[in-house]
Amino acid sequence: GVSLLMLLPVFNIIRSFPPEYMHYVLLEVVKLFLSNWIDPKNCKKPWYLGTKLQIFDNRLSEILPPKLQILDNRLSEILPPCEITRTPQSVSNISQWKASEFKHFLIYYSMPCLKDLLPLTFYKHWSLLVLPFEKAKRAINKFVKNIEVLYGMELMKFNVHLLLHIPNSVKDFGALWAWSAFPYESYNSVLRNMLHSSQIILQQICKSY
Repeated sequence: GVSLLMLLPVFNIIRSFPPEYMHYVLLEVVKLFLSNWIDPKNCKKPWYLGTKLQIFDNRLSEILPPKLQILDNRLSEILPPCEITRTPQSVSNISQWKASEFKHFLIYYSMPCLKDLLPLTFYKHWSLLVLPFEKAKRAINKFVKNIEVLYGMELMKFNVHLLLHIPNSVKDFGALWAWSAFPYESYNSVLRNMLHSSQIILQQICKSY
């Protein structure tokens, strides 16, 4: 039905609910691509990075390490600054990754780590998601448009479409960190520590706060 919020005279119901960066971008879109890059069912795709197929180099006459092993080795060699509290994990463990790890991979690690592993066309396509904001709107439009061309319809998810709304949301609400769910997710651990039993949870939090 019609939302009562539509009756507010200065409230734009479309632009006032931005797609939440942590869940829609990091835990959905970035994870979607990483998962597909290493999924054995995609072993015949040009962008596959998993271990099912090995690369044979006729010139060197040797079996080269699987791309996933190279990617994991590159990640393991990264020594992040103290501001980043989690060291990079193996891509094979992405089911255990936290949102902050997907953020660090996207912004800091992915471009140097994926170089010469993803074919150039796919590498350049991924770079469109990493560009600074002044170029982001055109780059994100191009990124989303080319997903179907490069990866097929199966990766054209609703959360991918929501990427198109991110530039306007940044323009309206400021930097992504200012309105993401990261602070609230982090504070959940504080709230959990206030609980001593599974009964009357709200009362426990109110008394301990």
